[in-house]
Amino acid sequence: MALLDFDYLLVLMHPFSKDSAKSTVDFFSQNGIRKFVFLVDVDLNLHSASWILDRIKQIKNELHSIRPYATSFYFAANVSMSKDVLFHPDIDRLRIGHSRFLFLQLPCFIDEGWIQSDLNHLLFKKNIGPIFTSFDMNLKSNPPSMTASCLSSNFYRVALDLNYMASPQGIASIKKILANEVPLFPIVSCEQSNYVGIMRRFEWLHTEIGDVYYHRFCRNLWRTERHFFEKI
Repeated sequence: MALLDFDYLLVLMHPFSKDSAKSTVDFFSQNGIRKFVFLVDVDLNLHSASWILDRIKQIKNELHSIRPYATSFYFAANVSMSKDVLFHPDIDRLRIGHSRFLFLQLPCFIDEGWIQSDLNHLLFKKNIGPIFTSFDMNLKSNPPSMTASCLSSNFYRVALDLNYMASPQGIASIKKILANEVPLFPIVSCEQSNYVGIMRRFEWLHTEIGDVYYHRFCRNLWRTERHFFEKI
């Protein structure tokens, strides 16, 4: 049986559903995934950090019973970015584990001037490294000139949906990411039915970009995994 060439996934939990989470975990664990990082969408404009962390703890307890043997579960906030939210005094509390990483969902359109200045505050004042979740959505909603800075600096880390990775549009993004050595994460939504053909799609990706690029792609994922899980 063919397996994916990496063993970890980010999983978006929006909306939260234990049944959907179980289907996703069962499917991907059969395809070689051993580490699942569940991301809970949060908005610091609506809820306190304490409320958010308590909600994540509740979800962690609910999903404890669905964890297959020999797999690991991790849980983190996925912060919705809006103006000045990165200046929130409790932003540090939403980092994952003991790391300096923060999962961050950028606005759909990233041409606002405040976005770069707020990110600079997070990076250079707070010393927190953002991981842009579902960055494929930003690639689809913005021209390349707007997203170029996110794909040209290894200060940032980006997460791309598996289906986007294994698509003609995704190939161009992957090549930019590899050229600039930007750490890359694989991410899925909590809808297993969207990924039933993922093994064939990754076989197509391998064939389409060739052995050299595919091996560079895998090395990027492996390096990202090692650095990330060592830190948390």
